[in-house]
Amino acid sequence: MVKRSKNPLINFKKEIQQQLYNLIRYQIDSYSDYMKTRMRKKYEDPDYRAKVKAQQAEYRKTPKYKAINWNPKRAERKRTWRSERPEIEHAQQRAYRQSPKGKQSKRIRRQRRRERQHNVIRAYTQEEWNKKLLQTKGVCPNCHKFVGVDKLTLDHIIPISKIWSGFQYHISHVQPLCHACNSGKKDKVEISTV
Repeated sequence: MVKRSKNPLINFKKEIQQQLYNLIRYQIDSYSDYMKTRMRKKYEDPDYRAKVKAQQAEYRKTPKYKAINWNPKRAERKRTWRSERPEIEHAQQRAYRQSPKGKQSKRIRRQRRRERQHNVIRAYTQEEWNKKLLQTKGVCPNCHKFVGVDKLTLDHIIPISKIWSGFQYHISHVQPLCHACNSGKKDKVEISTV
């Protein structure tokens, strides 16, 4: 809301500035949404993905890429360090897997692998999912028990086993549930009320 002044010219100027600000903000938001949708559509096309992968593989073979990213001495040091100290390497990997970041990474990898196996397209971002998780405040929408945000699991409202190949899961097709509710639901189509 624009503060009103006694001078009508100042009021007019402030209103115009506010309208311009709102217009620019709207254009920026709509353009970023447009670009996200455009890139998502591009990556949904299997031919485009194959083309990008081929370009990346070709680039990795170039001397420029090898000069930037490949250091034989460093690679050899890393290889020998790992072979001489496997227990330290395993301990570091175990510590990472047990950390919250490692658990989240494993969960995401497992979900994406399952989606690839069933040829399902994820049409939402990790930020959208995190926002949906935070809206629950750690309470399972199905059983209404507090389990904490980190213990809520991703539930596909329409199970992956029931959909057709190439289905796009949008953020409205998934919901956060506690592990007990999610595993008890199995392959039923149930929508929890928030």
